[in-house]
Amino acid sequence: MLRSSEGATYNTLFGGKTFEGYNTHPTDREIPSPKGYTTYTNKAGVTIKTSAAGAYQITYATWESLETMLGLTDFSPRSQDIGALELIREKGAIPLIRQGLFEEAVEAVCPIWASLPGSNNNQPEHDMATVQAWYIDAGGELAG
Repeated sequence: MLRSSEGATYNTLFGGKTFEGYNTHPTDREIPSPKGYTTYTNKAGVTIKTSAAGAYQITYATWESLETMLGLTDFSPRSQDIGALELIREKGAIPLIRQGLFEEAVEAVCPIWASLPGSNNNQPEHDMATVQAWYIDAGGELAG
């Protein structure tokens, strides 16, 4: 669901370009701007500067923290999945997911992912019905 919401694959840079190789978080080597940031102007004309990359659009600074904490040695799809799960866990959403409390779980993690409803990050958000449909399509179950 998160990959669908973020509109990204494991080798996607923010803004839609792709990168090669999974040895490290790509923004420190693929984007020719200072500090690994890319600049993107969204449909509303708002300029966004970020180092977000991968399936979950994790920023370079967040990735560095996850690497250290979790002992991750690369930016592979498996490592990205592990990192995203840690971010979900840190927000207390795992128990909510296990209980089938989808909307509550989304509310818990929406500050991390700008594409989720309620994130208020000045980027396009999907509505709850859309992300819930992606969740169900991915095998997720709802309470009741």
